[in-house]
Amino acid sequence: MVSRPDFWWPEVFWVTEPGHAFFEAVHEDEHGQPDGYVSYEIKGEWHGGVADRQLIVWDLQAVSTRTRAALWEFVFGVDLVVTITAGHLPPDEPLRFLLADSRRLRTDYLIDSVWVLPLDAAAFLGARTYSASGSLVIEVVDPDGSRVPVALDGGAGGAECAERPGAVADLSCSRATLGALSLGGTSWATYAAAGAVDEHTAGAIARADAMFATAPPPATISWF
Repeated sequence: MVSRPDFWWPEVFWVTEPGHAFFEAVHEDEHGQPDGYVSYEIKGEWHGGVADRQLIVWDLQAVSTRTRAALWEFVFGVDLVVTITAGHLPPDEPLRFLLADSRRLRTDYLIDSVWVLPLDAAAFLGARTYSASGSLVIEVVDPDGSRVPVALDGGAGGAECAERPGAVADLSCSRATLGALSLGGTSWATYAAAGAVDEHTAGAIARADAMFATAPPPATISWF
């Protein structure tokens, strides 16, 4: 995820509109140290003596899965609320499996918010670590038809990557597709099934998926 510098934090804690109730709830660990918080707003009215109110989660951050579950439990315990809406959540948000009835959760949309275009593919791929050790020659195909093979040798300790003119490619894809795959949130196999990745060496897609996979997956949960 994108880091949050000190100057950004004042933008997190704000009052949305006059007349709306905005709250911050902080969770503390067994030593009394803050280890998570949730920022939320309550909107809505009463109709005929019955509450018709919505709780909107703007930001929920936690240092552990246990704290995250405790914050969600707090949110669902707020009284006189009919519906709960949350945004800026990671794609692997576990809330669905915390609910007594997982069918009550609805996902309206999934948006990435950030687009990556590796102008220098070799430098870009050489700057990250990889979940599994391996080597690949990835041919980057540009709109003008030019092709640039880059040889990647990476693992958990880092990587080396350089352009290798004339090298036989294991995989080929556009620069835009490589950007979509580079952070590990999407699968090479899925893009291959969509026709956006060509496999020239048997097993190269499976190797790429093992190398590029990240846990947790990347997420844009800081708005800007």
